[in-house]
Amino acid sequence: MLTDPADRCLLFGASGRLGRLCAALLRERGVAFGTLARNGDLQYGGSRVGNLHQADIPSGRHLVIDASIDHGSLEAMLALETAKHAFLERLHARAGLAGLVAFSSGVAEFDESLIRTEWHRRYRQAKLHLERWAGGLSVPAYCPRLFVVIGAQSFTAPTTGWVDVVRQACGSSSVGMGAPDEPRSWVAEAYLGALLHAFLDAPERVLPATPLNGTFSLAQVARLTAQWQGKVVEFEHRPTTSWLSVPYVSRVAPWMAAEYSLEAVLSPLVREYAASLRSGRSG
Repeated sequence: MLTDPADRCLLFGASGRLGRLCAALLRERGVAFGTLARNGDLQYGGSRVGNLHQADIPSGRHLVIDASIDHGSLEAMLALETAKHAFLERLHARAGLAGLVAFSSGVAEFDESLIRTEWHRRYRQAKLHLERWAGGLSVPAYCPRLFVVIGAQSFTAPTTGWVDVVRQACGSSSVGMGAPDEPRSWVAEAYLGALLHAFLDAPERVLPATPLNGTFSLAQVARLTAQWQGKVVEFEHRPTTSWLSVPYVSRVAPWMAAEYSLEAVLSPLVREYAASLRSGRSG
């Protein structure tokens, strides 16, 4: 088991969607964790234990969970990825790394020639570098490749495609979207959480490198949302440019189970959001 009371846990990106999912998981397990501040300080129990960008390494052994990403710019993303990797290398070199969970991306599955933006090309390179390095560690590591993540934490980001479609379909009879029928691979937050629990419980267990629960389209999301409210929505085409020249669909077979179907995962989110609209509580 990786959540040894003798080890500290550091969670990078605790305020993001994946970070909040991981924070909830750690609290379920009764594991205290430290976080990474904007200035690079590693904070644990209200105290500074080190800095991501400096040579000083926190004492003791640490389970590191990396759910962070900087979307600000290409330079900012690369700077953060480089700093995190250098920190992990220093920590591992002094036998201070107890284990690692670091989220990779579905972008790693696609040939570079299919990627249209420099940001995503360099992001792919960073994730492949992370996977190769983690694969050579002397401690347990899990770097699941994530496609679209669907769940309550992800619903807090209204600019995400499927989230925007749900919100539009709840509040209007018209939904604007680009590429409505293009398929996309997805994973449920609950399934991802179950895999993380499994890794922490038994890090020797073989887990899927690309956890998936199926494919969906934005049109399917809109129709389901409307159906659950007893109405029909019309589609308005919005011009869009994808960062990928092919659909964002994995070649990996999904693990399909009733509790992780698109309907089972989406319906409580739609019900709660529609109720918030009726009560005037939506943000």
